[in-house]
Amino acid sequence: MPKVVVVGGGFCGLVAAKRLLRKGFEVVLVDPKADFEFTPSVYKAIFNPAYGRKITIPYSGALPGAGIVKGLATGIAGSSVLVASRKIHFDFAILCAGGSTPVPGFKGVFVIKRLADISRLRERLAKVDDAVICGGGQVGIELSAELARHGKNVTVLHAADRLIERSPERAGRLAEARLRKLGVEVCLKEKVVKIENGTVVTEHRRLRSSCIFWCIGVKPVTGFLKSAGLLQDSRLHVNDFLQTSRSTVFAGGDIAEAGVEKTAQNAAIQGSVIAENIIRLSGNLPLKKYRRRPTPLVIDLAGCGMFVWGSFVVASPLLSPLKLLVEAKEMFALRH
Repeated sequence: MPKVVVVGGGFCGLVAAKRLLRKGFEVVLVDPKADFEFTPSVYKAIFNPAYGRKITIPYSGALPGAGIVKGLATGIAGSSVLVASRKIHFDFAILCAGGSTPVPGFKGVFVIKRLADISRLRERLAKVDDAVICGGGQVGIELSAELARHGKNVTVLHAADRLIERSPERAGRLAEARLRKLGVEVCLKEKVVKIENGTVVTEHRRLRSSCIFWCIGVKPVTGFLKSAGLLQDSRLHVNDFLQTSRSTVFAGGDIAEAGVEKTAQNAAIQGSVIAENIIRLSGNLPLKKYRRRPTPLVIDLAGCGMFVWGSFVVASPLLSPLKLLVEAKEMFALRH
């Protein structure tokens, strides 16, 4: 059977790898970590260390029979993925190395993306009562609600005129109302221009804080592809079948410009489509198009759940368990 090398074991990579293994493909996963993490729920482990184990799956257990290479991909040469000095040949490759949250030259700030980011943060939070969140997207508002629920005085600084501005206006208003009810100070139209010596400077104010979080922007991890001839305008574009400029190299998740919001749910869907198309390509069958359409957004704001799908928005304490249910469903599917 053909050999598939998967670069990145997030939602896209893990879903694709599991499907291909079931179909008898030889699969090699390349990732610097030994475990999959359910990243949308990482913030819940800040005050509950045991939660980290609940949202972690060892790759060795999730992908029985696959080759697991722990390391960073450093390039692609011909039909090989480079990992340090090692070359791993492939018939097909799936690029889903994810994204990073770059902090533009600011020091002394925390970024919450992986469980590894939390240990030193937990120690700091035990000593302070306040926090400033830079960014009012989904990560920023969920983190703000969690900190406020645990008694921290939280301020959110957001450059746009409403929270989660890529969602309908009603979603932003409901999120703001919920955060204010939790005691969070929400400051809109406040672009952060500088952070130094524990002080956040915006265009209108200066805020001193012992704990500053950066929750703005995700940058695709494409540095290892610079010499591979796959990037256009420094970005990794894909066609309707999620192929790059090389028909045997697919891409999904945060790394790919697929024309949809870069969410965990969309990454998982892309992983499924990529696996299906590798199966079809191997059998000389017509490829399946990736359907770009809105997917539901589930937000947890410390006892109040919000559900957003297209223009439909609803928020209620009754929806509080919704994200937990989604998490449980996805973790079960990825474990089995």
